[in-house]
Amino acid sequence: MPKTTVPAENSSSPVPFPEMPKGLPQVELSDNALEVFNRRYVRKGENGELTESKEETFWRVAYHIAAEEIQWDGDVEETARLFYELLATKRFLPNSPTFTGAGTPLGQLAACFVLPISDDMGKWSDGIFQTLRDAALIQQTGGGNGFSFSRLRPKKSTAVPASSVENSSGSDAAPATIDASSALPSRCSTSQSSSSVTSKLPPPNMLS
Repeated sequence: MPKTTVPAENSSSPVPFPEMPKGLPQVELSDNALEVFNRRYVRKGENGELTESKEETFWRVAYHIAAEEIQWDGDVEETARLFYELLATKRFLPNSPTFTGAGTPLGQLAACFVLPISDDMGKWSDGIFQTLRDAALIQQTGGGNGFSFSRLRPKKSTAVPASSVENSSGSDAAPATIDASSALPSRCSTSQSSSSVTSKLPPPNMLS
């Protein structure tokens, strides 16, 4: 029976997986690359000590990616070996969330998400504040978000007819709102998240 890592009893516990097989190639990194790799990707203990080697990090990633083969009755360990060799020889390297998220309970491996945002405060599933909530949950996992403001009305246009809310704050107010709402989940995630904003045609107030 292959030895497995045993997770501690907390929400960030690693998912168990077989010990790295013998005979896999070593990972060659320059001193600078190793410094960055250890700081950003290698798992650490409670006191900041490294708990896996660079080879074990690559094996963790390779195995958890290959674990999807279970759904197709594939050979997980053989696929993991092939993927490990791609990583170790640097013929293929995944994005940062794959290194940090592989083998965690959440298993977040994606870096970028595109969220629709409609001209609504939150009644709709893609309303402004509902989208901000979704974005915060994504950023909490280390993912980044992209937004399109193309559907938001210009500043000072009617926001809610026949009500006390007569003027919209416009799409130029949205970036500041997104920036403020991104601060807290970014501090809680494994890496600094980011957001980007696009618009097909800038509204007049953004050009003035």
